[in-house]
Amino acid sequence: MIHAQPTVSVVIPVYNKRRYLRRALHSVLAQSYTDFEVILVDDGSTDGSLDSIMPLTDRRVRFYWQPNAGVSAARNTGIERARAPLVAFLDADDTWEPGFLDAMLRLRSRYPKAGLYASAYSIKTPGAPARRARIAGLPSFRQRFLSGDYFRLGTRGELPVSASSVMIPRNLLLEVGGFPVGEKMGEDQHVWWRICVRHALAYDQRCLATYHRDAEERACPVNVPDRELPFSARLQDELPSLGLSLWQQWHANRYMGAHLLHLARENTRHGNTQVARTLMRDWRSWLLPVKWMVRRVQVAAAA
Repeated sequence: MIHAQPTVSVVIPVYNKRRYLRRALHSVLAQSYTDFEVILVDDGSTDGSLDSIMPLTDRRVRFYWQPNAGVSAARNTGIERARAPLVAFLDADDTWEPGFLDAMLRLRSRYPKAGLYASAYSIKTPGAPARRARIAGLPSFRQRFLSGDYFRLGTRGELPVSASSVMIPRNLLLEVGGFPVGEKMGEDQHVWWRICVRHALAYDQRCLATYHRDAEERACPVNVPDRELPFSARLQDELPSLGLSLWQQWHANRYMGAHLLHLARENTRHGNTQVARTLMRDWRSWLLPVKWMVRRVQVAAAA
């Protein structure tokens, strides 16, 4: 039975994902929790992405098409069209484990005042088994927990939240203005930090989503930025006015420093050594632990 208002709206932005969309959609329709709707937003695909899942008779799935405007615009369309009070996101080349939505709703029940609900996730690259994302600072003996330290969790390892491992109340997404349009990288981190400076993060440490790095259209491996991304620059500009404690501001600066060092390493790998050196001169990049500094020296030496 389809409820007039489902509990969760699952938003899947689609751009030239014909090879992967069926896999992603199947992982949603196989969820153990079934009171959801799926909003597929085709952002001007040219490869017939939606044709790959036809014919489709599941009435929970709705389709929208728009001229190509980027992943943020597609997600924002999904948010606008969502009928549920909670919105979960899944990229068209990623997948969920069958218990993802059930786990997110259990978190919601346990921590009703949290602003962002997420699980740990796996990373799958071609020719290698999936591995757990290396997220530092997670509690050792608690599967589920509530944290007000999003920046600390995002500082020393891989990010605690991926664009395919999160569920957020729709009203908070509207409150922060959705995803910034026109930004090809870091647009999701803009939303995460804007919510988490005001609300706690509820987290399930099980790997219930998989980030697949096998898609041809992934932006990150193709275009290496040569400067700080807008999500981090905005955080730097707004940090004094966010009302954070000194401890939280310290971790926010380290969070930005980790971003800068990541960009430096990626530029070094692509031969852009002068860009890497410029990024590493930023004072925020010096706030990371010793092992990060060793990597920094190695990068500089390679230059």
